[in-house]
Amino acid sequence: MIDEIKINRILDEIEEAQNESLRRGVILLRGPFQSGKTTILNRYLERHRLSKKEYLLDVNVYLLECLSNDRSLRTSNIAVSAKLKSKTSRLFEQYLEQYLTKHFSERSLLLIDSVELLFNYEINLIQIVYRYCQDGKIAIIGMPVDEQQGFVFNWTFSLSKIIDL
Repeated sequence: MIDEIKINRILDEIEEAQNESLRRGVILLRGPFQSGKTTILNRYLERHRLSKKEYLLDVNVYLLECLSNDRSLRTSNIAVSAKLKSKTSRLFEQYLEQYLTKHFSERSLLLIDSVELLFNYEINLIQIVYRYCQDGKIAIIGMPVDEQQGFVFNWTFSLSKIIDL
């Protein structure tokens, strides 16, 4: 578990990175599983008195809810559709784009957590999010890295500020 001193140091780093956000609006919290990424995102929301419901996107939960609510899939079996990797990947990208378009039309900050599902579908979240993070809009993404479990995201890191845990 992560200690208070480290949490506060990382929160300060995030705020410093936000001040640089005119150049890049994507900030990555990168670390192994159980390293405290979710804790830090939640503490960030508390520090700034922001609503979790309005500012935090749990990608895994959101995408699975979208799949189960997608009317175009109701005529087919969702389990069968989920096996069609390319179709599911396109749907996930579409769901994310819809969410980001709506969110960033109303707000300038989004915290993104639980992105593990995207790894299996080879979706480059940073490229998708980066398009929305212009003109002072910022996304902070908690990204797991665990080479032993195969979580080595080959995403476009040059588009983001990386804070390692």
